Amino acid sequence: MAIGFEEIKKSFLTEFNGENKDVKVICVLFFVFVHAFLLIIALFFDLNKLTIFWFLPIITTLFLLGHPFISLLLCLFLIFSGFSEISYLSQLHPVKLLTWVLFTSAIIGFSQRKLRLKLILPDYMLLLFILYLPISAIFSYNTVLATKRLYWLFRTYAFYFIVRLFLSDRGQIRWVFLVVILSALGSILYTIATSILSNAGLLALLKIGGIWRGSALFPNPNLWGATLLISLGFTGYLFEERKINRVLLIVIFTLILFGIFITYSRGTFIAFGIMILFFIFRKFRYRGLIIAVFFTSILLIVVWNSPYFMRYKTILLALFQGTVDTSIRERVNLLSLAVDLFKRNSLIGVGPGNFLEFSSAVASGNKQVHNLYLEILCETGIIGGVFYFTALLSTVILAYRDADTLTYYMGMLFIVILVLGMVLSLEFRFFFGAIWGIVNSVNSFKKVKEKQKL
Repeated sequence: MAIGFEEIKKSFLTEFNGENKDVKVICVLFFVFVHAFLLIIALFFDLNKLTIFWFLPIITTLFLLGHPFISLLLCLFLIFSGFSEISYLSQLHPVKLLTWVLFTSAIIGFSQRKLRLKLILPDYMLLLFILYLPISAIFSYNTVLATKRLYWLFRTYAFYFIVRLFLSDRGQIRWVFLVVILSALGSILYTIATSILSNAGLLALLKIGGIWRGSALFPNPNLWGATLLISLGFTGYLFEERKINRVLLIVIFTLILFGIFITYSRGTFIAFGIMILFFIFRKFRYRGLIIAVFFTSILLIVVWNSPYFMRYKTILLALFQGTVDTSIRERVNLLSLAVDLFKRNSLIGVGPGNFLEFSSAVASGNKQVHNLYLEILCETGIIGGVFYFTALLSTVILAYRDADTLTYYMGMLFIVILVLGMVLSLEFRFFFGAIWGIVNSVNSFKKVKEKQKL
């Protein structure tokens, strides 16, 4: 059947929920084409002179003419590919461009939906936290650092509320999942391609055992690892809902596992293990604990004896022998400093971003805490911590209260990310705001459904 522009436009305007399946296929292929185009540009051109972002205003404008939800998909597509992060290398500075795109989308969305966003408890708590941040910044030690951190925090949580606004029903969720999974797979294939084209070849990823760490188009291997975990959780849900078959599951799982492995991110590795426990428990319940213990034992033996797992082996050395490398020792010093600063400024904290003012005393340069919770407490004090942690905890509680398949997986995914937050500062990262917004959008769908039953 011939598909014209009007049919494609109609599908865009109905947020992919129309009856024409051929048009949906065209839409998915369009996303694949855009992603492939971006990856090819990044692969064969110097990233320091990346010009691909000049095309973003044109692409995004075309999407906005259809519906803001499509713009949201494109932004998620870029975020989980790592393009929003490497924008630091671009002369155009697409971080500001992407922020402009998001706020433009928000204006269109608010005008179309007339503020029909259904707020839930985590939204209110996060709003109170955001309102408190400028107050904390006023009393900070270094207002310049506070202002910079406010920009990043406001950007992240503006995106959180944009996700909450544009995800209006459960039918849209699968498109979000597909876009994120596609982005993750693209980033893995990009890494494999660059390795093959390098002088060392693909085997260099394994032979150097953590000296080189894969990060795809992200500036940090830990961030790439976190996005891979998110895509793995989405894949598990789609498989359980029979949206993908077993063969495709094995292919996706293998690629994502390879990506997680070559990040050599110890935090990601631990969080991945916890996610596998969730998968096993859901399938086998308490019998799964025996399976988990068996495979964990095998994994520990392999890590301990293999020369390719030296960075992961440092976790076991720290636990059983008390031997820590320079990286772990530095992080322990940063955590101790954060605790001391919190004790001295327990009520309102030292101010957003002001941990960097003190961290050079115990680390090689100005570094973050590498702990989401201590960073929030240290910089915003008890007041900010109460708002923020209530928002986090209520998100998990809402997900698992009368949980169905979707909310179970979203709750699992959020818990895994929170575990990762114990070794990373995530609060000002775009993908963290995105995943938090998606989880609470799902929670709000369930709340609306409960009210309809009453």
